[in-house]
Amino acid sequence: MFIGRGGQNVLAAARILASALLSEGRHVLAFPAASFSRWGAPSSARIRFDDRPVRLRCRIKDFDGLVLFDDTLLQHEETLDGLKKGGLCVINTRGDISHEILQDYQVVTIDASSIAVRHNLGSPSHPMVVSAMLGAFSRASAEIPVNAILSVIDEHLGSRSEDSAAALMTAYDAATNCR
Repeated sequence: MFIGRGGQNVLAAARILASALLSEGRHVLAFPAASFSRWGAPSSARIRFDDRPVRLRCRIKDFDGLVLFDDTLLQHEETLDGLKKGGLCVINTRGDISHEILQDYQVVTIDASSIAVRHNLGSPSHPMVVSAMLGAFSRASAEIPVNAILSVIDEHLGSRSEDSAAALMTAYDAATNCR
């Protein structure tokens, strides 16, 4: 599950991850939670993948991992609804996350916003964190090799692919603070 705010491209992140998983021979479905999102409003995309064909096309109620593009969404307890106990939660944050509601999860934090800006992806007021969040997810989950994501970045991000690949690798290397 990818959760962020409208304008943060959570659906693009799900699609890039889906392409990378397909390139690795996995079966995948990726879809938005709604058909549109308003700028700044909570937005989510879901992805279901397996080694066997994915036939279930309904809403995902219990998920193994969450990639949270905006830590301010933790103010809403329902943000974590559906994340299984012990599930992976990758959070973009500039500070330390010590929310009591996170105690039952495997939490990985990454300052994806700063990484994105450092690699010329967006601006300080609107960093484009997709690549950095995918890099952190790849490192934390071991579900998808980082090279598989790198191999599909060009087709999804075009002219920004070089900067995006650098941000992805920076986040992959930095995502080690798992608790």
